[in-house]
Amino acid sequence: ISRMSEEPPRSPAPVIPPEAAKKKYRLGRDRHGGIGAFACTDIPTGMVVLTEKPILLVPENCDDELLEGALLAQLGPPGPARRAFQALADSHARPRPCDKTAAGIIRTNGYPCPGAVADTAGGGRHPAAGGVFPIFSRFNSDCTPNVTDRKS
Repeated sequence: ISRMSEEPPRSPAPVIPPEAAKKKYRLGRDRHGGIGAFACTDIPTGMVVLTEKPILLVPENCDDELLEGALLAQLGPPGPARRAFQALADSHARPRPCDKTAAGIIRTNGYPCPGAVADTAGGGRHPAAGGVFPIFSRFNSDCTPNVTDRKS
């Protein structure tokens, strides 16, 4: 699995075409009722089965105002990107899942993105602390890591 900010991965790891990758894993309900990614076949160590851009890059040292600006600048008004973000779990919501927050979704699904830059409202740009990926966030949904990510 790899994540990308702007460029495709530069790695000697075998990369399978997107059509074939879909046959390596599936998205489905996990034992806790969430949505996770599950292997459909053995996947050789080091094989890249997913490369995707983040739907949200979160600025470093982000307060509520900066986060709202990042959400507006990157996800825009209600639409497909916002729905994809809101569909992700918030394991910090109390009582679950009624009180989801953007911060909770990010804490639950975010991954580090060293070197990335987050856009915020008014054309601001800040170093990114991490990113949220719509499909990649579904991997390791069981809190028992069984895959690794590679930054490109």
